[in-house]
Amino acid sequence: MSTLIDKLEAIERRHGEITERLSDPAVLADQTEYQRVARLHAELNPTVDEYRRLQKLLRQMEEVRGLLQETGEPEMRALASAE
Repeated sequence: MSTLIDKLEAIERRHGEITERLSDPAVLADQTEYQRVARLHAELNPTVDEYRRLQKLLRQMEEVRGLLQETGEPEMRALASAE
């Protein structure tokens, strides 16, 4: 999964760069370039949104695992390690 995460991180970084370009005066002055950059931004939005959702879910899963480990109950620990 690490390779997938690396690719998604790269896409998120690229999305950030494109977002910055959308407010660049030179891009704003060139309608053709602005449309191209806006199209790229729109294409990456769904992927970035889902990646951020995945990050949130992974953090929540780690929090739950930590809580389950703290309970000390063997059944709960077994459930946590099975995930």
